[in-house]
Amino acid sequence: YKLHEKIHDSIIDINNYVKIDFCVMDASIGLMHHHINGTICDPPINELYCSYDPVAMDIYCCPKVCTVSKWEHIPYLVWAEDTLGSSKYEVIEC
Repeated sequence: YKLHEKIHDSIIDINNYVKIDFCVMDASIGLMHHHINGTICDPPINELYCSYDPVAMDIYCCPKVCTVSKWEHIPYLVWAEDTLGSSKYEVIEC
């Protein structure tokens, strides 16, 4: 859990040094609440998302799999919005 203490800072740092060109989220099944040990979505989400904007991707997918339904409550998304990407969903392809 030590790794996650400054996870929001780390996400911003990495994205400032390495620009993400293209994002794909496989939500064919989906895990709720946690990316490793989450509960499998029932029913499965059964969707695939892609975007050239990593911020828009995370903001769009947040309410689908996250316990925090408003992206404004996730620090790295607030910090990244308008600097590393956009909060505009229309850049997402489903």
